[in-house]
Amino acid sequence: MLFCALFALTALVTRALAAYKVDGRAFTTNGGFEAAQIAQPLFFFASGSCYPQDGEVNGWQADGNGQDNCIINNLSKGCEHQIPWSGNFNTKGPQVATYFSMDYCSGDNTWRVTYNLYFRHDQGHKSDWEWVSVIWKQDGGDQTWYTDSIILEQDGKHVRHAWSDFGTFWDDNDKLESGTGQLRNHPRIYVDKWHHAMWPGPYGGNKGNCAVLSHLRFRMNDWYMFDLQNGNLASIDRIKPEWNYGKASNPHSTSSGICWQ
Repeated sequence: MLFCALFALTALVTRALAAYKVDGRAFTTNGGFEAAQIAQPLFFFASGSCYPQDGEVNGWQADGNGQDNCIINNLSKGCEHQIPWSGNFNTKGPQVATYFSMDYCSGDNTWRVTYNLYFRHDQGHKSDWEWVSVIWKQDGGDQTWYTDSIILEQDGKHVRHAWSDFGTFWDDNDKLESGTGQLRNHPRIYVDKWHHAMWPGPYGGNKGNCAVLSHLRFRMNDWYMFDLQNGNLASIDRIKPEWNYGKASNPHSTSSGICWQ
């Protein structure tokens, strides 16, 4: 699959003390790819979970497989192959597509860049789309835009967290440093083992138990997915709006309602 190439963003970007800021052209040039890449998340996945994969192959819809029904040995069945683990914070998984959409919300004057991942199944159904949406606000002083917060998809609930709630980093050189609240440009997102809900931090309990509340589901940094150099960002336009994923919402549906979140 072809991904967008790395673009030179020097003229559009400012590293501010309060938050990461960009010129408005980043949202309208080349379909908004510049803004999408500037705040592209790093995703962490737990061992034994269903790793994401491309949601389309050569222009055709990817097909899901059967739900795992909370059976731990079925979690990764039929999903993207996970490479051998080489330590927490240190194992880079396959770089599959992260599909982004770009939406301007006139009601609150924000840009919302939504990052979508496709999984072949989750605990309860075939095919699964999960997402996070980065909210950019405008600085009234110099008319630049800064990363304000992130909406996380969590089992049908859409929870908004301040940017400072996340561990963040500048680029490939510091992507695995620990900590939160640095107010840099790339956030770290933890994907839960069972339903793939998105969270700002890890949780080490209930590794083998899915029958718990969402915030108590296991999520850890066993594998990570992030690759600026080779590029795993892809436009949502690769996913056709009419494709039906059953109980999972097509990411175009998410994009059309994101301003209401």
